[in-house]
Amino acid sequence: APGLQLRLHPHQIAGLSWMRRRERCGWGGPSVVDPRWVGPIGARTTTTTATTTDGGGDVETPYWLNAVSGEMSLAPPPSYVDSPGGLLCDEPGLGKTVTALALIFARRGARPPPPTGARARFCPEKRAWFYKEAPSLSSGGGGGGG
Repeated sequence: APGLQLRLHPHQIAGLSWMRRRERCGWGGPSVVDPRWVGPIGARTTTTTATTTDGGGDVETPYWLNAVSGEMSLAPPPSYVDSPGGLLCDEPGLGKTVTALALIFARRGARPPPPTGARARFCPEKRAWFYKEAPSLSSGGGGGGG
C-alpha cells in the first residue's frame, strides 16, 4: 500500500484485496444469489404429454434447494444487490490494525459517489470536494432537540 513503510504478510495482502473489493461493490455491482439456496442441482425428470411439436416424453429440469427450509424450487432463487463493507475477523496478533491502515492508505484520495440528485464539486480555496445540491442534515423535520 502506498504510504505504508512496511511489507504486508500474505494473509494481510489477501485481507486488503478482499476489503478493497468489498468497498467497490454495492454501487450498481453484481447481484448475489440468496445464500440459503443451493443449485442448480442436477435435474429432475418430468414427463410431458404429447404435443404436435415435440411428441412428449421426459424433460430434464434443473432445480434449487433451500438448505435452511428443505424447500425445492424449479425457479431460480432470488438475488439482491450486494452491499459494501464487511468484518475483518483475523485472530489476535495477525495485524488487523496494519491491514486497516493499509486500506486507508490505498483509498486515500478516493471519494464516494454523490448522493442521488447531487453533483460533486471541488472547492479550490479549501482544496476539498463537496456535494452541490446535497440534502442538508439540518433541513427537514424530525430528529431530536427541544
